[in-house]
Amino acid sequence: MRRALVPDETRATEGRGASGTWWPGSELELDDRFTDVEEHDLARVVRRTRAEHLTVLGTLSAYLQLPAAERRALLERIGARLPDEVEVDAAVRLHLARRR
Repeated sequence: MRRALVPDETRATEGRGASGTWWPGSELELDDRFTDVEEHDLARVVRRTRAEHLTVLGTLSAYLQLPAAERRALLERIGARLPDEVEVDAAVRLHLARRR
């Protein structure tokens, strides 16, 4: 059922293009409608308490698609293994391009 609602997501995990740019920048470089493609990695670290992190995880589709009881049990198992404070790599990859 998920594939009927969400298109194929494999492109987001494709490697770098010929110039070394990650997708979707690599796709922008191949598109004649765009020029001056730039890629910027914006470093960011987020610190959360265990409870805050579990709350965020519970909002992700990978968990939301589970039956409620299964989701709760899984999040409890994860929480039992987490430290009191969780450090998350929340880096953002930004692509900029100029339309021709």
